[in-house]
Amino acid sequence: MDRERLQALFERSTTPMVLVDDERRYRDCNPAACDVLATSRETLLTMRLDERVPAETLPGLDERWQRFLKLDAYSGASSLVTADGAVVIGMVYGPYAWFDGEEPYRILNSMVAIQ
Repeated sequence: MDRERLQALFERSTTPMVLVDDERRYRDCNPAACDVLATSRETLLTMRLDERVPAETLPGLDERWQRFLKLDAYSGASSLVTADGAVVIGMVYGPYAWFDGEEPYRILNSMVAIQ
């Protein structure tokens, strides 16, 4: 499947999804994710995942993230905090490689589908 088709599927999906890189920076998000997180795409792309996880999960996040990056495959539940402070539960899948077509580096390590 070509890049344009994947991007269209991502943007039109009713499943909220965000893409984050190795440094836990948001790299992309679809409109459904923006709705659930009550945040604009522009704002989210200036943030790191750390800014949207519940405070009680921050201790040890670096170690857990490094273990996650070394896995061949993973899926599990995680929590994110919306702009208005609500906590939503999502599924984390990864780590996967998503190549941007112009940049030869991995920019996706986690896809979060908020439910």
